Amino acid sequence: MMNFINWKIAFSLVLSEGARWVKQTTWRVTVLVLISFTGIGLWVSRQIIKGITKSEQELIISESRFRRLKESNTIGIISWRMDGMIEEANDLFLTMIGYNRSDFSTGVVNWRDITPIEFQQRDQQAINELLTQGRCEPFEKALIHKQGHWVPIYIGAAMLVGNQEQGIAYVMDLSERKKAEQQLKLAATVFAGSSDGILITDSSTHIVSVNQALCAMTGYNESELLGQPPSILQSGYTTDEEHKRLWESLNKSGQWQGDIMDRTKNGALIPMRISINQIKNADNQLTHYVAILSDISERKAEEEHLRHIAHHDPLTGLANRVLFNDRLEQAIKLATRNNTQFAVLFMDLDKFKPVNDLFGHKIGDKLLQKVADRLTRSVRETDTVTRLGGDEFVILLENIADQEMVEKLLNPIIATIGNVYHIDDYDIEIGVSAGISIYPNHGTDAKTLLHHADIAMYATKELKRP
Repeated sequence: MMNFINWKIAFSLVLSEGARWVKQTTWRVTVLVLISFTGIGLWVSRQIIKGITKSEQELIISESRFRRLKESNTIGIISWRMDGMIEEANDLFLTMIGYNRSDFSTGVVNWRDITPIEFQQRDQQAINELLTQGRCEPFEKALIHKQGHWVPIYIGAAMLVGNQEQGIAYVMDLSERKKAEQQLKLAATVFAGSSDGILITDSSTHIVSVNQALCAMTGYNESELLGQPPSILQSGYTTDEEHKRLWESLNKSGQWQGDIMDRTKNGALIPMRISINQIKNADNQLTHYVAILSDISERKAEEEHLRHIAHHDPLTGLANRVLFNDRLEQAIKLATRNNTQFAVLFMDLDKFKPVNDLFGHKIGDKLLQKVADRLTRSVRETDTVTRLGGDEFVILLENIADQEMVEKLLNPIIATIGNVYHIDDYDIEIGVSAGISIYPNHGTDAKTLLHHADIAMYATKELKRP
């Protein structure tokens, strides 16, 4: 009995001790769980707060980027609706199409209304893409400016997420690019269609482009000229000094213009008027040379013809009084410098007036032409035969030793002129009277020498009178 009581007491003690342990353990577990949940809650809250803060920051950054993009001076930004209404637009877009904020706020700016009818089908294609894909491929179109002209643009658009009625679009003005393209097309048209030859080289003076006019002018085809220096056309007639002046002008002023004798592929000479200009980029660096070449063969021929007319007798082709006086002045200078002599022969045809009176001026002109031909054949290449007018001729004999030498040259001339002329159906016979003056014996200036020879000629003619 006593043992049972003791066991009961012991059991009660153990049970009580167990209850305390359970209570303590439960409290500890509860506290631990509360601490854990509190920690988790705090951590979760902190992560949520971090997420919200990050989202706010990203939203701020996104809004800042959008605001900067909207304020961009290089790209137009619009918020648009399917019905054509533009809810928002940046200043550049409005400037692009010529409208202001008051026009925008009153709903005047409607993208459907300011789209030319020619682009409405392309717009519908973009709308179909937007409705199915949420975005469309950027494309080119035009908008109608407030003043009525078209503004070429490049546009790309996207729908707002979860919205089939609203979207955002960016717009780029292509006016300058289109203008540049037109200028390039115009330049290409001018380049291809120019009657002048055009040659372009790089900064190292290697040919990079030529037009067909240049090829036709020179006989080379394009492939033969590309990569070559322009010197492929040089004839060798341009001196080193002339080349030096050309490059000095180019380096100093960026341009040069002048006449050069070039050579074609087959070796023929061709006179060219050439204009060369340097081309520099935005950094003022030399990139190209452009040369425009004009064939001036006809002009040179015309100039030569005019020069010939100005210095030659139109009937006989002999030197006229102007050219004779110039040659005589040059002969005086040369003889003075070298202490040499020359002679002037003044000649007048005998019995020429009766030819005109009997056969007419047409036969008389032909006779003068034949006389001129015989005189030219009778003198040296260094001598000058001149028709002063009417039936008067003068010959400048250079580098003579004395009067005896002059008379030896004159006698065959007189004999040749005296031979019979067969003109049309007539046989005509004339003579010639001549007078001589020698530098410096009979004068040291042109007027004196010519006057002395003239007097001597008339003296000869008087001796022939019956």
